[in-house]
Amino acid sequence: MLCTEPTDTLIANEVVTISWTARSYESEEWSVVTAATGAVAQFTSKAVKVVDGDTIDVLTDDKATIRLRFHGIDCPERGQLFGNNATQILKTSILGNIVKFVLSGQDKYDPTLGDIYHDGTLINRALVAARMAWHYVMYAPDDTALVEAEKQARKLKTGLWSGSHKRPRRGTGGG
Repeated sequence: MLCTEPTDTLIANEVVTISWTARSYESEEWSVVTAATGAVAQFTSKAVKVVDGDTIDVLTDDKATIRLRFHGIDCPERGQLFGNNATQILKTSILGNIVKFVLSGQDKYDPTLGDIYHDGTLINRALVAARMAWHYVMYAPDDTALVEAEKQARKLKTGLWSGSHKRPRRGTGGG
């Protein structure tokens, strides 16, 4: 996918700001469609770097790198308990592979936010189910898949719920 310049696109009488200009390509897909909740942008690209447990970089066809952050979840940061575990899970499961990204916006730190899929698995949810991420309720209060994944994860009392440690109070993203 070639995505290099911000562009405004008119879709069903809505102006939607897309973070990149999409050009033709062969190996990846890009689509903008109108849904009941508004416009949705999605594309596939190769995961080339795992920044941390909830942020990755992908490479476009024109060799540009885009930083993507997982919507609705928050992972421990490096140096926090389980921070390296969450990062390692992503390195093992998606690094070097093609992922599908469904755009949901941008967070206050500017990375593009969305849902990331690999081989049909929603990685955002999988990290919560693996007890390596928290559901970020403030930014995804109605995401029933994340609510249920965290509910089940808490019952297992392992990973992030294995001890008395608590989620850091500071906002670390997840928007």
